[in-house]
Amino acid sequence: MLESLGLISSILIGAAAIAWSLHGVKKQMWLQSFLEFTGRYNQLIEKMPPLVRSGDPRATLEQLTDPEHLQVENAVRGYLNLCSEELYLVSRGHLDKQTWSIWKDGIRGFFQSGIAREVWVNIRSEYESYGEFTRLVDELSGCKNKGPGNR
Repeated sequence: MLESLGLISSILIGAAAIAWSLHGVKKQMWLQSFLEFTGRYNQLIEKMPPLVRSGDPRATLEQLTDPEHLQVENAVRGYLNLCSEELYLVSRGHLDKQTWSIWKDGIRGFFQSGIAREVWVNIRSEYESYGEFTRLVDELSGCKNKGPGNR
């Protein structure tokens, strides 16, 4: 009887240790993902001219030079790709909803910039194959139904 209790105790302690280890691994993976996405975000934002980073709702693409226009369009495209990856991860349960809520607010804030909204309208069709993402950006940017063909 004592041997059975000892064996059961050992199994339970082993299972608890494995569960604790898995919890630690999950936290590490979350932190690594968070740092990766944050780093990519910072790299993209740094590539944008101050007029875009200012978040000025009155700013327009016409205020940018041609090289800046191309730079901004590419940076916004990169940012949107990053955001679409985040949405995919949260929709599959691989990103917690609290982090997603913060990032979603960040997307909304990004689209305070008139230039960001203008670029979205110009490149929206590139994202139509991912309808859930297109609808999300339309909503967060305030550009519902303003994409090409929907004006």
